[in-house]
Amino acid sequence: MIYLNELYFVYNVDPLVLLKYGEKGVTPVNNLPKKLPHILYRGGSPYISWNGKILGVVHSERITYQNKWYYLHYFVILDENLRVAEISAPFFIERRGCEYLAGIAPVPGGLLLSYAIGDRRGRTVLVSEQIVKSMLRVTFS
Repeated sequence: MIYLNELYFVYNVDPLVLLKYGEKGVTPVNNLPKKLPHILYRGGSPYISWNGKILGVVHSERITYQNKWYYLHYFVILDENLRVAEISAPFFIERRGCEYLAGIAPVPGGLLLSYAIGDRRGRTVLVSEQIVKSMLRVTFS
């Protein structure tokens, strides 16, 4: 992600570990203690500028239920200090199953999300800004 004209990479989500690219190569910015709820978060989308904030999507580690596995997704907002400020309620894109969100892009009125289903096919979906805002409800201080 580009933040204040500098390039950052999200190396890990929980705990949040950012890497900054600069003249000396890639260096860690922080290694914050675990501060999120008891779910283990993994990779997801790139982070983008959205409504004056930094927004991305992460997913839970793989959850197994009745011999099937799936992921839960979460919108994540980083604050101006590049710390987790908000996280959404968990969601599935289409249905419970093996969905894996990997892309996010702002479009007029919302977000375009790209994801895979069952590691077999890719899809996109347009999510309205109102839905995203309604899902961002858990805040951290």
